[in-house]
Amino acid sequence: MQPPLPPGTVLSNRYRITRVLGQGGFGRTYLTEDQGRFNEACALKEFIPIQRGETVMDKARELFGREASTLYQLQHPQVPQFRATFEEGGRFFLVQDYIDGKTYRALLNERKLQGQTFSEEEIIRLLAQVMPVLSYIHGKNIIHRDIAPDNLILRSSDSKPVLIDFGVVKEAATRFQGDQGHQATMVGKLGYAPSEQLQTGRAYPSSDLYSLAATAVVLLSGHEPQDLFDDESLTWQWQRYLSQPVSPGLAQVLNRMLAYKPGDRYQTADEASQALMSLQSSQPDPNLSRVATMAVGRPPDTNVAPPVGPAARPRPTMAIPAVNAAPPESIWDKPWFPALVIVGLMLVTGFGSWAVVSLLLRGDSDQPQTTVSPTPVFTSTPTPLASTPAPTPLATADAPTTNPEPTREEVRLGINPGTTVQQSGNLAGNQTLAYVLSAGQGERLSVRLQGSRGIVMSVLDSNGNPLDQNATGVSAWDGEVPYKDDYSIELKTAEGIDRGSYNLTVDLQPAPTAAPTTAPSPSPTQAEPQVQERAPIQFGNGETSTTVSDQAPAGTVLRYPITVQENQTLTVTRVSGNAQFTIRYPDGRVVEDAEGLSQWQAQVPTGGTYSIDVVGAGAGDFSLDVSAR
Repeated sequence: MQPPLPPGTVLSNRYRITRVLGQGGFGRTYLTEDQGRFNEACALKEFIPIQRGETVMDKARELFGREASTLYQLQHPQVPQFRATFEEGGRFFLVQDYIDGKTYRALLNERKLQGQTFSEEEIIRLLAQVMPVLSYIHGKNIIHRDIAPDNLILRSSDSKPVLIDFGVVKEAATRFQGDQGHQATMVGKLGYAPSEQLQTGRAYPSSDLYSLAATAVVLLSGHEPQDLFDDESLTWQWQRYLSQPVSPGLAQVLNRMLAYKPGDRYQTADEASQALMSLQSSQPDPNLSRVATMAVGRPPDTNVAPPVGPAARPRPTMAIPAVNAAPPESIWDKPWFPALVIVGLMLVTGFGSWAVVSLLLRGDSDQPQTTVSPTPVFTSTPTPLASTPAPTPLATADAPTTNPEPTREEVRLGINPGTTVQQSGNLAGNQTLAYVLSAGQGERLSVRLQGSRGIVMSVLDSNGNPLDQNATGVSAWDGEVPYKDDYSIELKTAEGIDRGSYNLTVDLQPAPTAAPTTAPSPSPTQAEPQVQERAPIQFGNGETSTTVSDQAPAGTVLRYPITVQENQTLTVTRVSGNAQFTIRYPDGRVVEDAEGLSQWQAQVPTGGTYSIDVVGAGAGDFSLDVSAR
């Protein structure tokens, strides 16, 4: 795998790398500044094909573009917004919104240090907030495939969970490896992904529900799925690891989501949401069992406080005949009620007779209807409606001045490579102005709107197509033009704006000629890092995990040997610090997809003494959680 790009690197002449956020087997994620959007923070995901070659790169480019277009469909407040994709230096990049917050993995690690885990109320809230997100993405025929505590972020701004790192890009890499004849790694984390996904690569909406439930029981218990899942019975035994039992209703919902067979789970997120809502509404009040039962003869008065002291004790059976002996007094026993009923019947009969006689006397005459009170209401309402045509002449009178028909004007820019041109002006809401220029293949075009108000820009080729997904409705664009052609810089007012002004700067630079000689130059100056052997990692009696804490000097590799049995699952997680690690086979080779990581888990194919090489990003303390089960 290629080394990470250093901080300060600017990609696509726009995205400036700040630091590495994370790394996995398929690439890395960087925190970057978008210089085309006032240095707004964004997440830059890198996908690195394992093999090289023209055919390989063409296939990787096709798959990556196809999967990026899937992410482009997602418009949900709890999913990072997709921005752009581009290729540079044989690497593929995808740009998304940066989510400021902590992953649920980090939150769980913080609580475990205090001897705590997530409560039942917090888990119910998490499930209730994530279910609508799953319902949305499943409605677009998209399966996340990689739900885990690491891929859920509690956003700082509104304390809502955000679903990150969709597995579609990893799925592209998996299918790509399979197409090239290499053994493909199924997408999904071991323990969190269901069997159908890991064994066959197939994923369904219920597969995401399984992973979400696995995440929930890990947050509840503080234990990893390998501790909670019984391989012999193929069932989850998570409740025995809880410090406090959860309600039977929540346990029933989670266990159904965790069913081994996909058909035994909830089939949709909406179905699971309904079960969750009924669970919340059907939970009994825990105080009801402490209230004494009382036999009464009339509806209870809600303003009366429950009995206390001796009155709160259970009543003996003799209280029942006492209730029967004194039934509540009926209203028919009141001496005045029958007379009141008779008077009411007389009034109703007399009014009905008068109404019948009135109808017979009126016959078919329409004249009385003109005196009915609703008539003035209806005759008066057309009066303002009659005046509604009045605005019509005003609209037609304004038509020649507003010119509702849209217009488009083209202005050719005489610009040569190595020169800069500035233009300014005003645009009405129905006007489009296109500056046209000629550019050759590989020449770099930089276009910026500075000090403009209410104007957006698009950079198009001669066929009217945007040069990339980041070239429409923007205030700045930088990049190399793909071929010799006429290109248009199209300006128009933003939606809802009647008039705007613009100051446009266009810079065209010649195609680079010395680029191939600059890339290899740093490599001879890179010194081999010094390797320091550390004591082997060992577990205590009956233990399968331990924590390694040390200090990683800059430019030094700390090597920790660890003996693992065949088919054991080795898990390494960085708990604190900025160090990254690499896993090596007993013969010294780097394990596939296990270089420069902060978290790794896999079942080792052969037994022996493996090595965990830790590299610090500058001198600093770090801690690793290591387990072999």
